[in-house]
Amino acid sequence: NDPPTLVNPGNYSVNEDTPLTLSGYTITDADSFSRDVTVTVALYADAAHTTLADAGTQGALTITSTTGLSASSGSGTNTVTLTGPLADVLAALNALGFQGAADFNNGPLYLRTTFTDWGHADVPAGNSVSVDNTITIVPVNDAPLLTVPGTQTLAAGSSVAISGISFQDTKDTAQGASDAFYTVTVLAPNAGDTLAATVSGTASSSYNAGTQTLTVSGARTDVIATPANLVYTPQDSNADTTYTL
Repeated sequence: NDPPTLVNPGNYSVNEDTPLTLSGYTITDADSFSRDVTVTVALYADAAHTTLADAGTQGALTITSTTGLSASSGSGTNTVTLTGPLADVLAALNALGFQGAADFNNGPLYLRTTFTDWGHADVPAGNSVSVDNTITIVPVNDAPLLTVPGTQTLAAGSSVAISGISFQDTKDTAQGASDAFYTVTVLAPNAGDTLAATVSGTASSSYNAGTQTLTVSGARTDVIATPANLVYTPQDSNADTTYTL
């Protein structure tokens, strides 16, 4: 039983939350003929290949093609197996998909692919060869969440204090992103309106009358605290109307 060959010379890189096709494999075997061969691909959490990745919190492998295969298993888990004629197994292997768990970027993750040929009398279980590859998961900037208060009423006077504006960016900060600089902008609806806020901490605040825009920048806690005491002064405080900031 001549030994098979399995080659995949490249590693992979993919953005967080983006699907990846694990192409680049070559498998050959001189004496499997049209008999079934088997490829197993396992996804690990460590470079030593001792701990399988958690499919729910880290990532999973997906079988996207089964044409010509006699058996396949494990799609959506950390270990998939493909069995069939060599050409069909190769096609399914190069169409195999990887999907990281939502917001996971604490990689890399590690692949170990094992190819077992058809067993002959001298090696009934077949010969096996393996190749290792790395999947690097590149963090992306997740959108922050903004909270704003409901409808405010200017019952008397010329301005209204608006509290309750806040935001959070926990997806990124939980994964190591800095919370040292954020910017919040508030747009007044009409020329002649004004917006003002008492600056908190080291935040900066400026109002551009030409664009009716209040801009607050700085560290997260200070940027949250500053627009929390926003004051809106419409050009016409006597108008019986609704404005949207």
